[in-house]
Amino acid sequence: MNAPIPASEAPSAAGIARVAVVTGAAGDLGHGMVAAFLAKGMQVAALDLDADAVAARWPGVPDGLLCLSCHVADEAQVASAVQAVRSRYGRIDILVNNAAVV
Repeated sequence: MNAPIPASEAPSAAGIARVAVVTGAAGDLGHGMVAAFLAKGMQVAALDLDADAVAARWPGVPDGLLCLSCHVADEAQVASAVQAVRSRYGRIDILVNNAAVV
């Protein structure tokens, strides 16, 4: 009998790649999570205060990666980022709250 596919690796019910959002994506931990999701064939929105710093870690910005500037403590910026992700990918399946907010 085949083992079930973990939910993080399975396509959505519509057969479309899952969509992940990672905050704090310019740091090492955030970058690692973005890389892992992309390696699984997922669509990823990488959010950070400095979207250019995120994009700089991904020369040529691979397909499936959306880099956005967002301060997670600013409700308007979060709403704008969510709208941008939903406009591009249609939904959000996974959210990784990795941003360090003091």
